Amino acid sequence: MFQQPDVGNGGLFFGLLVGYLTGLAFKKLGRPHRRDLPLNGSAVGRSLDSMWAILLVLGVILGLSVLLNWLAISILPDQVILRLQSLKANQTGLLFTLGTGLAATSLTFFGLTSMPTLAQFGREGIASSANLNYAFSHHTAWHVPYPFTLGTLYEPFGAIGGTGGTLALVIAVFIFSKQRDYHLIGRWSLLPVLFNFNSAVLVGMPVIGNGLYVIPFLLVPLVNMGIASAAVALNLMPSVVFTVPLGTPGLLQAFMGTNGNLVALAVTVLNVVVGVMIYKPFVQLADQLALVKEAA
Repeated sequence: MFQQPDVGNGGLFFGLLVGYLTGLAFKKLGRPHRRDLPLNGSAVGRSLDSMWAILLVLGVILGLSVLLNWLAISILPDQVILRLQSLKANQTGLLFTLGTGLAATSLTFFGLTSMPTLAQFGREGIASSANLNYAFSHHTAWHVPYPFTLGTLYEPFGAIGGTGGTLALVIAVFIFSKQRDYHLIGRWSLLPVLFNFNSAVLVGMPVIGNGLYVIPFLLVPLVNMGIASAAVALNLMPSVVFTVPLGTPGLLQAFMGTNGNLVALAVTVLNVVVGVMIYKPFVQLADQLALVKEAA
């Protein structure tokens, strides 16, 4: 009954909500097991004890699935982000770009959308077309009319390794974490993260919905975009105006999008280093909390 967008990262919030409500229903409506019944302990016995909870959950889930599909509630956050990035203010406003990037990152953190990883985020619109036309007509990426947009800042600098700048998180785990599980997840997810696919990290560590990582997850993209915008404003590098193919490694997107500018590559590396330092205390705190949990 659920559509494809409801079962990906963008539907994680609804999945967690349904799981919580299901558990609550079974807790409140399920009958305690009786030892004197012949079917006690069997699958049939447990099902009979929870029959009212099962019927209620099935009914509510069917109703919710129809409601979500009919009202398109599950894709509403994506539509909000698409609307924000299409506004005219997005063509010129640095603060608007930072705010929209923060909104998109926040929605991803709470499992409401995976839109920032999609191609259309910052790649389309009047500003992107105007910058590209300027670069073609003047044979240079310098001094484009709209240097501070989602396309020039968010994807090439704010989302290195995926939403939240998670390449920096993986590197911070390798350097500062002592948890074997974190290292295992980091090793398995490093290659996808290098190509900006970070679902394994977001769910495996976990990061999504984890209050421990909310500050660095939201802060790293903002700091990265701020560093890049400062470099553009100081004429140290041109804006990223050329669209790179999907799957291009995050470390190379700014370099390729500026037609091979070495300063853009250096700024990308600097952003990763800064991101690692921002994630460092939170990764170390996660280690400390794990030790306390083991001791208890």
